Amino acid sequence: MKRSHARLARAARACVELVRPRDLRHAVRTLRRSRGLVLVATLSLGFGIGVNTTLYSVFRTVMLQPPTAPAPDRLVRIEPGNSNQISHLNFGDLRPAGAFEGIAAYATTRLNLRSGDEVEPVASSRPATAPARRRSRS
Repeated sequence: MKRSHARLARAARACVELVRPRDLRHAVRTLRRSRGLVLVATLSLGFGIGVNTTLYSVFRTVMLQPPTAPAPDRLVRIEPGNSNQISHLNFGDLRPAGAFEGIAAYATTRLNLRSGDEVEPVASSRPATAPARRRSRS
């Protein structure tokens, strides 16, 4: 038990010796002389912390948390035919049919991602919208 007390006392003395009042006064005096440096350092730290916080928040929301929907058990995915594609006209017909509360579509595309000499195929998705219906003249 005495060894641990002695070790703690040595650690406390070492911490006190690291921060001497004379050294602190010298540091404050030096920083007062170079206000521009203090301003740039403070702004840089604030900007860096703000950017990192924002990026982490976006990453957490988009990648780590499950997507939120009012009623996830009511979501449906329609894959017609063997080609797994639906035409714009068929998509346009599903809207006014009233079978669904809301409807959305997306289109996938295969792209090649090149990094140096390596080429890697990747899938890309984008929202798809149905073209406006032409009204017949009567």
